[in-house]
This record gives sequence, structure tokens and C-alpha cells, in this order.
Amino acid sequence: MDFAGKLTIRYDSELALALGMTPTIIGMVIVAVGASIPELVTSIIAATRKEADPCVGNVIGSNIFDSLVVLPLSALVRPLEVPYLRSLDIFISLLLTMALVLIFIFG
Repeated sequence: MDFAGKLTIRYDSELALALGMTPTIIGMVIVAVGASIPELVTSIIAATRKEADPCVGNVIGSNIFDSLVVLPLSALVRPLEVPYLRSLDIFISLLLTMALVLIFIFG
């Protein structure tokens, strides 16, 4: 791990503890930040070079990976019940996501 990553983890943890957050929440936030920083840096570099494709690819790829791999794996560890009315929300979100992906692909 590089120097900046270690500093981020150290000071984020200290700030979260000072704010009274539980260690579980702190761990989840640090993992989320750690997973997103490389994509953010790549997107910033691509944006400064006026190249939109890597930015869009990062966003879509990250969301697809999170939806198709991370969520199911976490559900295997600890399944959650989804109330009946919430399944409609999930279905609508899925349809909107598919529409956005098609718009990005076909312009």
C-alpha cells in the first residue's frame, strides 16, 4: 500500500472514531473509499485529457461489477429480506439502469 493510502486509512479511521462511528461502519467506508480512489484518479486523468470513454467505462464497469459480484457475494454471507413493495423499486431501478447503459452504448 502506498503512502497516501496509509494516510487516508489512518486519518479517516481517527475522524470516524472521533465522530462516534462503529468499527464496522468505519471498515465499510474505508473499503468503499479504497476501492473507489483508483477509479476516481483514472477518471480525473482521462477528463483532463478530454477523453470521456475511460470515465464512462469506469462508472459503468464499476457499477456492473458491484451489482453482479459484490452484492450477491455479500448476500451469500448474510441474506437480507426485501419487503414486497421494495422489490418494485429494485425492478424500476434495474430498468432505468439498463436504459442508461443503452443510451451510453448507442449514444
